[in-house]
Amino acid sequence: EWKTQTFHNLAHVGVKLVITNSAINKVLGEPLHLAKVRLGSHLIQEILKTSELFRPEDVIGSINEVAFLQFSSGTTGHSKAVTITHKNALANADAIMRGLNHDPKSSRAVSWLPLYHDMGLIGAFITPIFSSTPLYIMNPEHFIAEPMNWLKLISKVRANITVAPNFAY
Repeated sequence: EWKTQTFHNLAHVGVKLVITNSAINKVLGEPLHLAKVRLGSHLIQEILKTSELFRPEDVIGSINEVAFLQFSSGTTGHSKAVTITHKNALANADAIMRGLNHDPKSSRAVSWLPLYHDMGLIGAFITPIFSSTPLYIMNPEHFIAEPMNWLKLISKVRANITVAPNFAY
């Protein structure tokens, strides 16, 4: 069950604070409570209203610091957290761009992949940001409901970069 897995992930890495939007905050209620997230859950909208509390120098650290934790799928047991540093994420984006012989001046990217998936986060989100490539994101549910929506968006924006797992093709 997703609630058990979410609780396990939160407790396993010792989450102290969750920043989210109101829709996800409602869904996370029980797992957050069970995981005893010390500083609780805060809405991004509320944090943005108090942005004077956060200075860039407070949040931008070393390239070797942790950027995020990527959880394994958990298909063979509980999912496990893998630490990804800023340097790791940038190295992946750089390798992808070099592999594509990428020209940011003539490229456009389209993705429907969820950002909690490594292909969606690294391949379809971080890489275009890293390379200053325009990115058009469609809701994964729109792809699932009608896969042709993906192809229509690619055609509409004349994208030349998209990524997806094998089943999508």
